[in-house]
Amino acid sequence: MGNGTPSDEYESVEMWFMRRTTDRLVRENFEMTDRLVKEDFTMRTIINTSVRKLNDIHQQISGLKEVI
Repeated sequence: MGNGTPSDEYESVEMWFMRRTTDRLVRENFEMTDRLVKEDFTMRTIINTSVRKLNDIHQQISGLKEVI
């Protein structure tokens, strides 16, 4: 087992195929989850940066109102 081919007479071709398919699906699921976590982090960074910029603009506008 583990070498990519049916190990011996105890592992049928169907079981080998199911094991290989399961391994591939688990790997793809992990890769997709990793990508989504990175995208989520990127989106949170963009949102947080935008909120900080909006707060800065709000403070500048408030300062101008006081001057006027």
